[in-house]
Amino acid sequence: MSDPEIAALVERGVAQQRAGQHKLALQFFQQALQRGGASVALWCRIGECWEQLKDFQRADGAYVAAIELDPTASEPYLKASELARRTSLLAARVGQAATARELSHAAYQYLYSLGARQVHRGEWHEAEAAFLKARAIEPANWSVHVDLGQCLYRTARHRAAEESIREGLRLAPRQAMAHYHLGIVLLRQGRPSEAEEPLRAAVTLDPALAQARTALAEAIRLQGRVEEAETLYRAAAAADPEAERGLYLSGPVYEEAGADEIHRRHRAWGERVVAAARPSADEAAPFANARDPGRRLRVGYLSPDFKTHSVAYFIEPLLACHDRDTVEPVCYAEVASPDATTERLKALAGLWRPTTRLDDAALRRQIREDGIDILIDLAGHTDGNRLRALAIRPAPVVASWLGYPTTTGLATVDWRITDAVADPPGAEAQHVERLLRLDGGFLCFRPPEEAPDVAPLPAAAAGRVTFGSFNNLLKVTPAVVAAWAALLRAVPGSRLLLKALLLRDPAAQKRLHGLFAAHGIPAERVELRGGTNDQASHLAMYGEVDLALDTFPYNGTATTCEALWMGVPVVTLAGDRHAARVGRSLLHRVGLDELVHADVAGYVACAARLAGDLPGLAARRAGLRRQVAGSALCDGPGFARAFEAGLRRMWAGWCAGSQAIRA
Repeated sequence: MSDPEIAALVERGVAQQRAGQHKLALQFFQQALQRGGASVALWCRIGECWEQLKDFQRADGAYVAAIELDPTASEPYLKASELARRTSLLAARVGQAATARELSHAAYQYLYSLGARQVHRGEWHEAEAAFLKARAIEPANWSVHVDLGQCLYRTARHRAAEESIREGLRLAPRQAMAHYHLGIVLLRQGRPSEAEEPLRAAVTLDPALAQARTALAEAIRLQGRVEEAETLYRAAAAADPEAERGLYLSGPVYEEAGADEIHRRHRAWGERVVAAARPSADEAAPFANARDPGRRLRVGYLSPDFKTHSVAYFIEPLLACHDRDTVEPVCYAEVASPDATTERLKALAGLWRPTTRLDDAALRRQIREDGIDILIDLAGHTDGNRLRALAIRPAPVVASWLGYPTTTGLATVDWRITDAVADPPGAEAQHVERLLRLDGGFLCFRPPEEAPDVAPLPAAAAGRVTFGSFNNLLKVTPAVVAAWAALLRAVPGSRLLLKALLLRDPAAQKRLHGLFAAHGIPAERVELRGGTNDQASHLAMYGEVDLALDTFPYNGTATTCEALWMGVPVVTLAGDRHAARVGRSLLHRVGLDELVHADVAGYVACAARLAGDLPGLAARRAGLRRQVAGSALCDGPGFARAFEAGLRRMWAGWCAGSQAIRA
């Protein structure tokens, strides 16, 4: 029977169902089934009819058939759970307690299964709704509290997530996964010392739980116990090589490992991942993209950070200023919890593709189907990245840019986009990728709209100089502390204000104060603050800082741009790799090369000299925002043209039949 004939049978059945003629409706629905018209909607209608006819067993069977036909559809789970809930109440009323319990548990299982499937697809809000209904039915079941906590965590409600998971642990204190998830939530709130206990419990209860070992290593590393963390990492990596990414790769980027060691680790990871990749027949086929060097390009940007995140500062001006006659930007958004920034970026994209529900093969297939000419990864090895998907090339040209300060390690990534200041000649030895050096700098800064006005020089009112750094605490290494302590000794009466998420942790505060005390700096000269709740409050805190101090060997990027925008000069120390030269690149573009130094002595002397000239510091502060706004750092159109020229150079290499064109 043709599709129109099946549709006609279904329509006649629906008409009878609406008229209350459920037996007649079932006859039409059954005929549609017999003729190949099975669908989730049809099975749900059949279930509804059996419910009206009080044949609850057949109604449940129809909903189960719908679930089996499409396990991703929500409607049959909800209908089946509601049926089980109602019939359990009926059973209880007539004194059938055992049956009532069975039916109630069935309702729970339907809802829990729905939530689990939605979690798998990254539908966190939908899963939350299912788990809340399941929890109402069986509040004594530990697993639903833990899984609900995961949904709350994924949607950035960390305190509520913690409470839900703790309730699950109260009900089942020996569940390793519950301890693990509690540890993760505490870690993401900047509470590593508190996270250590549940993560140790998870490892003890389930020694095979490699992700718990990795998370424990991270918690210990965040407390400054690097050697202990490395030992734990190695134990985790023995069971799960993927654990390498969390500590073995990104850890040395923050710490004082040599550039050669960083390169070796990344390259070894990339070689193993590429060797293990198995392309499908479609992925092994040549790309169908037309080899026309002058045509309009489809450029894909892949990132988990299309949200309120430092990456957004730098991708937004490019998306806003792309010449749409030459480039169509396509955003692949690995964003679990979209926000207002996500919506703003979405409006700037030519095409927006959510990717959280796609596995690696499906993501590559989507990129191919979209006809992407150049795919640019913005995350590197940071949280939420999809680098494993790139172990098989998904587009003719693949590049890395912006979100990670060194090589991906993947030979399938052709280029890394940078500039000649951040990566001068010779930096090729630290990269698997070719280096595409953009003229005029490798990024463009979008000043935050919520930024308050530049405050007056705080030293004028306080009678003392306040140095400050709002960088990630991982960047504050012992060598950085030693340099800052030397500066505080060189400027009597001065103080240091540090702000970082991890400083919410009392153990982190105690450790940092201890490091300064070892250099003779008492705690009252070093003020420590945790993260703020909003961007405006964060930026307003620069009103308490006279002079910002960059970290090394991992410089700030967004923090440096924010400080400059808030009128606070930044002194930086330039080193031997990209992460250690970003400050130099940024300050060069603003015209502040005099604030860049090659050694600690020069860095400390420069900051001390500036601190000794308060009128000069006040004058700098008064004009700095105007200077930044008029610089190349904030020139969106100019940066977009330079970036597009770089895209064209990469594309020309592929059109010529090779990737041999170098910057």
